[in-house]
Amino acid sequence: MAKQMSPREQIMVVSASVVIISYVFYQYLINPKLQDITRLKEEARTKRIELKTAEGKMKIFENVERQLGTQAFQMKTMSPSEKSLESLKIISNAVAKSGLVVNSIRPIVEEKKEGEGAVGEEGAQTEQTGQKFIIECTGDYASFYKLLASTYNLQVRVMLNELTVNADEDNDDLKINITLKVFY
Repeated sequence: MAKQMSPREQIMVVSASVVIISYVFYQYLINPKLQDITRLKEEARTKRIELKTAEGKMKIFENVERQLGTQAFQMKTMSPSEKSLESLKIISNAVAKSGLVVNSIRPIVEEKKEGEGAVGEEGAQTEQTGQKFIIECTGDYASFYKLLASTYNLQVRVMLNELTVNADEDNDDLKINITLKVFY
């Protein structure tokens, strides 16, 4: 009892079959690939942004390295006494460039307690992290400001421990006493 389909029904069945096959083909083959392509494009965009950021950081690092030269590397390989002398040279140059008149720069020898393993008179081996200096100088406010601003750009890190500024009544200069610690 198989009935023959009319030509109109045959066209409808074929059309419905094509639509169903197309829908299944799109849902299970094409759509997942399109989602993969979209995901990969997003990942590529993110990686390009990360690459641009890394390139920018490399340029900044190269500029800093060029400005500092090899002095930072040299400071790491120096002995503690050589580091102190180099720090003294850097600090004295900064004070001189600022326009202040240097009366004295004295290093402060810090000895730690026996249990802390400091570099002491006996020569115990430890890592010296910084050196304190007392700077006595005279000058005007502008020169003093230049000194404070220049400490930020030095090859070593400088921390101000104590600062005393007094006006000199004989002339219009300031008497400045600074205790600072230089970190290598």
